Amino acid sequence: MRTIIIIFSLCIVISCTSQYEKDERDIGNMKTVYFNHFNNTDSVFWTGDDGDQFAEISQGRYYFESLDSSARFNAPPFNIDSADNFLIELAITGPDSEDSAFYGLIFGNLDQDDEFIELRLNNVGEYHITSSELLAEGTYNNQINTKLKKLTVIYRDLDAYFLIDDTEIFKYPIQHYSKLRAGPITAKGSAIWMDFFKVKKETAP
Repeated sequence: MRTIIIIFSLCIVISCTSQYEKDERDIGNMKTVYFNHFNNTDSVFWTGDDGDQFAEISQGRYYFESLDSSARFNAPPFNIDSADNFLIELAITGPDSEDSAFYGLIFGNLDQDDEFIELRLNNVGEYHITSSELLAEGTYNNQINTKLKKLTVIYRDLDAYFLIDDTEIFKYPIQHYSKLRAGPITAKGSAIWMDFFKVKKETAP
């Protein structure tokens, strides 16, 4: 009987811990601001060819390429107030021929050097999180050989949670952004394919 009580107590503790971790970055009340699976044309993400970059929507993917030796991003503004919690999520990949090249997501106030963050990864299981300096780096193991990787940033109560394929890799306190832009970023002179892009928000009480 004592053993059963101990096991039952442990189960309660584990359950409470899991619930706390879920509640800490719960997104159940967030409302969709933008979502596109790129099955149709889009007025939010730029398409065209300006000589420096090329973008098109084709066959359910958003293709974005740097046409020179620079890394380039396409990050439109979204209706996120400085008091809002938010989620940004996309599924993305880079060229197989450049497996060690880093690509990913950029978000924040891109008009200021220290008010944006990049979450980048490559196809061989490495990631970098940078702002004006390197914030974190490491490796991820989930679905390394899967072409599309899901990147998620959840901002809640002054903390940003960074996830790759639903596994949290980093937590970092950030300030409210007065102008939120977000979108994919390429490696230098490279391209990305994006399967979907999602933004959600919740106005903090």
